[in-house]
Amino acid sequence: MMPLSSLRRVDVASIERSRVLIRLRGAGYTEAVLLPLGNARYVRLRGDLAGLGTVIALLDVHAWAGHSMPSLAGIAWHCVDEKLLWNLLAEELTQLTGTEHGLDLTHIEVLDLLSTPLEHALPCVNTLSGGLFVEALEQEAHPFGANFDFNAVKIELAANLGRSHLACQTIPTLVLGDVLLIKEIDCQLNYGTHPLFTFELYEEQLMLQDYAEQEASIGVVPESENQLLDLKKVPVELTFVLFKKMLSVAQLQSMDLGDVIDLPIEAQKNVEIYINNVCFAGGELVQLDDGRLGVEIQRLMQSV
Repeated sequence: MMPLSSLRRVDVASIERSRVLIRLRGAGYTEAVLLPLGNARYVRLRGDLAGLGTVIALLDVHAWAGHSMPSLAGIAWHCVDEKLLWNLLAEELTQLTGTEHGLDLTHIEVLDLLSTPLEHALPCVNTLSGGLFVEALEQEAHPFGANFDFNAVKIELAANLGRSHLACQTIPTLVLGDVLLIKEIDCQLNYGTHPLFTFELYEEQLMLQDYAEQEASIGVVPESENQLLDLKKVPVELTFVLFKKMLSVAQLQSMDLGDVIDLPIEAQKNVEIYINNVCFAGGELVQLDDGRLGVEIQRLMQSV
C-alpha cells in the first residue's frame, strides 16, 4: 500500500471546482484562473455549455461589452444603474461563442449581478467576450460516449443454495463421493455479495419469492476468550451455487417477485462449491434420507 503522504489532498470545499475542471479537461481546457479584482463587475449566468451541460458561470461585463457592444466599451459598468444594466444584459446577452473547441454557451439566463470583488479561483472557458468563469455544473451532459449503453452492461447473478462451515484441517481430506451438508439453506439470488431475491426451487425452474434481507456477516465466537486458538480448526465458509447467469442491467432492473427463471440443463448435477469466491469442488445436489440437503462431491479442482 502506498504511503498516505503520497496521495493528492482534496479540499472538500473544492470538490465542485475539481469536478468542473475534470470535465473541462476532457473538452480541452485545463486552466484555473484567479478572477480579476478591482472595479470588475460580473453577471452570474445559467446556460448550456456545449459538451458539458447546464452551468452556473460568471462573466465580466466590461469584457463582454467591449466585444459585443464596442460603442459602449468605455462605460464604467460598475457605476451603471443595476436595473438598466440588468435589462440590457437580459436583452442582448443571448449567446457566448467559445474561442476554440466549440464550447459555446447558449440558452442564457441572467441570474444576478455582482459588484463585490471576488478573490477565489475558478475554471475558465475562453470566449470571444472574455473569460467565462464556471462556478458549478448544475446539470451535466451525459459523460459516456454516444455508443455506450449502460443498460446493456452484463452482470453476473448467482443462485446460492446456502452455506456451511468446515474446519481448515478437514478441507484437504475431502475425496470424491463425500457429501457436504448445506447447513444454512437460504436460496438467494445474489449479485456479488449482495442478496437480491429469495427463490423457491423446482425441478427445472426457480421462482423469485421475496426480496432478500441484507444480512450482517456473523463471525464465529470462541467459547472462551482465554481459549488457545487452534488454527487448524478455524472454520472456513463454503458457499453452494446452483448456477450463475449473465444478465444485462436492463434485465436486472426489470426483475420482480413471481418471475420464473429456467434452470440450466442438469443444473442440480452441476452445483459448484466455493471458498472465498474460488470454486474448489462441484457435484450433485442430493437429499439424505433424513431430509437434509447436501452436495455429493464429483469433481475436485486440481488448482485454485
